[in-house]
Order: sequence, then structure tokens, then C-alpha cells
Amino acid sequence: MTVNNNININTDSRRGNRSTFVAYILWLLFGGLGFHRFYLGYGGSGFVQLLLFALGFVTVYTFAVLALWLFIDMFLIPGMAR
Repeated sequence: MTVNNNININTDSRRGNRSTFVAYILWLLFGGLGFHRFYLGYGGSGFVQLLLFALGFVTVYTFAVLALWLFIDMFLIPGMAR
């Protein structure tokens, strides 16, 4: 019986080699919907941004939180694209 040691499961492997330019275009056009985070492999936080966008129509404070998050994302995108 042989053991296959070649299996390497890395959750971050799907996040690498993404275009920073494409991520910035998605951030600029669809930032509030979190499309740039889905593209970069951060689906969980992308879903939270999408939820905040939907809830933003109920309360303006939610839009303020989302706007701050999107401003911070402007600086985080290059690191997330690596």
C-alpha cells in the first residue's frame, strides 16, 4: 500500500495571480457590490459588502460603513491580488 504525499491543499492558491488592473476596474464600477473581492477570491467579505449595499437603502449609516471599507480597499487591492 502506497501513500500519496503529492496532495497539497492550499486555500490561498485560488487567490494568486489576479490582475490588479481588473480588480481596480471592478472596484471602481461595482465596488459597493463587492465584485472586486469576489474576483480576488475573497467571497466571504464580498458577500458582506453586497449585504451592506443592500441594507444601505434602509439606513444611511450602513452606506457610511461601506464607503469607509471601499476607501480602505483602494489601498488593499494590490496586496490581495498577489
